[in-house]
Amino acid sequence: MKLLDDRPDLIAQSGRGTIEAMISFRSWQPNRLLVFALVAPLAALVLLAGCSGEPEDDSPPDDNAGAVDIPDEPTYHEHIAPLVHDHCTGCHTEDAIAPFALESFEEVQQHASLSHATMQAGTMPPWPPAEDCGDFRGERRMHPTEIELFGRWLDQGAVAGEQSDEQLPDHSEDIDDAQPDLTVDTGVDYTPEPPEGFDDDYRCFVVDPDLDGDRFVNSVDTRPGNPQLVHHMIAYTAPPEADDEIAALKAEDDRPGYECFGSPRYSGSRMIGGWVPGAQRPLLEEGHGLRVPEDSRIVVQMHYTTHHNGEGSDRTEVDFFFVDEQQHPDPTELIIMRLAEMDMLIDAGDPDATVTAETPLIPQSVTVHGIAPHMHLLGTNVRVDATTGDGDICLIDIPDWDFHWQGLYLYEEPMQLARPFRIELTCEYDNSEHNQPDGQPPRDVTWGDESTDEMCVALIVAEVPDDLEL
Repeated sequence: MKLLDDRPDLIAQSGRGTIEAMISFRSWQPNRLLVFALVAPLAALVLLAGCSGEPEDDSPPDDNAGAVDIPDEPTYHEHIAPLVHDHCTGCHTEDAIAPFALESFEEVQQHASLSHATMQAGTMPPWPPAEDCGDFRGERRMHPTEIELFGRWLDQGAVAGEQSDEQLPDHSEDIDDAQPDLTVDTGVDYTPEPPEGFDDDYRCFVVDPDLDGDRFVNSVDTRPGNPQLVHHMIAYTAPPEADDEIAALKAEDDRPGYECFGSPRYSGSRMIGGWVPGAQRPLLEEGHGLRVPEDSRIVVQMHYTTHHNGEGSDRTEVDFFFVDEQQHPDPTELIIMRLAEMDMLIDAGDPDATVTAETPLIPQSVTVHGIAPHMHLLGTNVRVDATTGDGDICLIDIPDWDFHWQGLYLYEEPMQLARPFRIELTCEYDNSEHNQPDGQPPRDVTWGDESTDEMCVALIVAEVPDDLEL
């Protein structure tokens, strides 16, 4: 691998992977640099909850966590309504992005058979990470007893039962009432215009936050103007050096913003937050945050889908919550690093292609707060592992990849990767005839931003070590 020491925006490539943007350890010999990614030019990666796990904790998982009692004759109001509220109504509400609401007995009864089938298949509620690769904060996976309870209620006629006076709590009560430090408006009532034959429109809007100094983002919340259209939001910073690139992107068409499938499409982008329907406002560790430089702009990438409702426009607002400078005058800076294999080729017709990437052996312990893998439409499964001084660790495993359900998963407790360590990424794809997203014949596929291209990427949210220079 060629190590570069003069341009933090250049890319060093090896046969096993591509790792961007240099990090220099002062403890190393002069001019020795670790090349590791600090940028995240990707789409569909959103701040959900995530994987946990201290590697030295060998205690078995609690199989009874989330278990419920199964009565002989369950009823909707006593047993099923709380279950649906906990697992479904974050997305399945009126005028939201889900195809139908599940807020009343009549709605749940009407869709009970379909709902139970998706519960049994594990596709709803959507939670892609494998169960045997860490405990996840904010996990949406249903316990087997909950699925069995729903099935018994369905088999016995899906009866309503006696309605209780007790009200189910509003999902918003789970979020504190803190006021945002900055609200960003996309600035226009935008009507999605997907490419012909597609339902998805990725549009980026550029906003000047007008900061009077560097800030550190601890949390991000999103308020879609039209929840039926908004699939996800990702926020990035843009340095002044990217102004000319962004201007050229805006000039590509006369619509507001610019098209940005796959990435924000300019140099030096850094992801600082995201959102999907049903996700609560995620909180990083107190006193920890992602830097927004004073002279940067914020680029809001909106993924719109017209699959269920192709009408109307959207004007989304994004709230940023910064680290409190008075309580934390010296915040712990987090960075989003990227491990990727860009020199990839997936042969036409190959039903089981594999692409891998790995970091060099890194002689420095690193504290990791979260992780997110990313592929496009041909992906079938993806896994990230670490070999550390304390042994092997599974960082995340998504055995049934779905491009529309991706996440940046935050660990319950920050994970220590003991030195020396190496991170390995494995991406698998199906490029056979039956798996072509647009019905076209299979073709050779390489790295790229378009939906018919592919990526093999892992984002890693980590603390900047004390002896590290950026």
